[in-house]
Amino acid sequence: MTKQKHRRSKAELKKLPPEERVVAILEDNMGEFGYPELLLQTAVRMWELFYKEHMPRIRSASGHAASIEYVLIHMHVGGLHVTQQELAERYGTTSATISRLSNLMYNFFEDLPGDAYLPTYEEEEYEDLDDDDDEMDPDVLNMLSGIANLLGPEATPEAFRELLPPGLMDALKQLPKSQETWVGGRRTLDVYVRDPELHHPDVVLWAEGSGHPVLGQMLLPPGLPDPVTAMSLTQAMMEPDMGPPRLPRLVLVANQELVEPLQGCFGELGIVFQFGGVKVVEAIVTLLESHLNAPDESAPEPNYTYSGDIPDDMVAEFFDEMALLYEQAPWKFLHDSHVFGIDLFRDGYERVAVIVIGGAGQAFGLLVFENIDAYHMMNEASHVFDGADPSQFQPPPIDVMSIEFERGADLPAPKRQECMAKGWNVVNSQAYPNLEMRERLLMLRPLDTSDYKVATLIVKAMTTFFRKHKANLKKRKPKPCSLDLPPPRGSMDLPVTVSYPHPDYNGR
Repeated sequence: MTKQKHRRSKAELKKLPPEERVVAILEDNMGEFGYPELLLQTAVRMWELFYKEHMPRIRSASGHAASIEYVLIHMHVGGLHVTQQELAERYGTTSATISRLSNLMYNFFEDLPGDAYLPTYEEEEYEDLDDDDDEMDPDVLNMLSGIANLLGPEATPEAFRELLPPGLMDALKQLPKSQETWVGGRRTLDVYVRDPELHHPDVVLWAEGSGHPVLGQMLLPPGLPDPVTAMSLTQAMMEPDMGPPRLPRLVLVANQELVEPLQGCFGELGIVFQFGGVKVVEAIVTLLESHLNAPDESAPEPNYTYSGDIPDDMVAEFFDEMALLYEQAPWKFLHDSHVFGIDLFRDGYERVAVIVIGGAGQAFGLLVFENIDAYHMMNEASHVFDGADPSQFQPPPIDVMSIEFERGADLPAPKRQECMAKGWNVVNSQAYPNLEMRERLLMLRPLDTSDYKVATLIVKAMTTFFRKHKANLKKRKPKPCSLDLPPPRGSMDLPVTVSYPHPDYNGR
């Protein structure tokens, strides 16, 4: 870990030239956060190279510093993620500034070889990073990608304490002791964040015993080790969102596995940690999710690439395969009771269930279910919905990929405009390809690159299957048939198998 240094005052920073002010702010913030010296040196080197090449006008030294940290973490540090909003709060800038500057920096560093700014180290220097690791990988990139381990992956009192800057425990001992009971814990939010990849963030929060007020909360990327909860609790005690700095008498923790390490870490402060407060934490999380999921009326509707988050060529390939599917027009001879199986490899082996829709003359395309059970649940729910009060209808907990053709007039303007600008393959104005992921049948979630990749693979597999077996599938009672699709020559992809009927379909 870096040693905690004196944090420079605003007056001290103001005396420095702008480019040196960026370095000072980087050192203060990354050092205070607890980054290893390795990353701090790399961040400073990156800034020096960027400044030498571009000589930018520095209106916001904090914005440039935060952007350097953002680019470093997202380009070279696996297992650790930071969001632009988190950095904006930590550096005292705005996420819009970080977004603008980091895009410029990405373009610059993507064209540079890593050894232009990633430092090389002699073998004995590795020992300074982790005294317990006798056999560090000499590859600098691998060492950087293991930063999460350096931050303490084990839920032990020692790992929790290791994450705290030196001297912080002494500062906590100076805080007044209250007789309050606090509640808190860590949960994964039912909210999507794209920064840079789509994920469900975790939240660590602390509140007074009743759940109000909330004294501190921290959004984390999934996979960040549990010892970060020590940082969030420390922040809640040192700088609570409500009231003066203070220590609670009792903390009810909604995660059983965190009670013992938190007690070992902070017990000397006279705080007692116990398992509890689960319902209170869940209630706070529900309110937080409602707030984060509330629609932003001012936000523009997304286009196909989500403003560049998804590569153009990946969307173009999806459009090309959809044009071939439209030529086959399987909805003219198939019904949604014909259930196909596709064996593919995504995060592992999967056998998804696929049906063709459009026989009724509306919503042409494919629906993809994660397995045959999900298809049956949807089928049963649709029968219930036909005779039920829609306001009382509870959708089944299944996710569905919808691969459909839409009328251009029904598409959001940003999508139509993007199609025209990029020249993607659209058969006609009634057949704009559209991909959606629906959770619990109803809730749309944002798309990511893997969604387009899987959808394109499924469309290609189904189109090839229809082309070969169309004559059989047009029969009143089609015979079972299947098709193996080998991967392209030289590709590392695994083969895909399409079957009719779905091998696990029992006709119910």
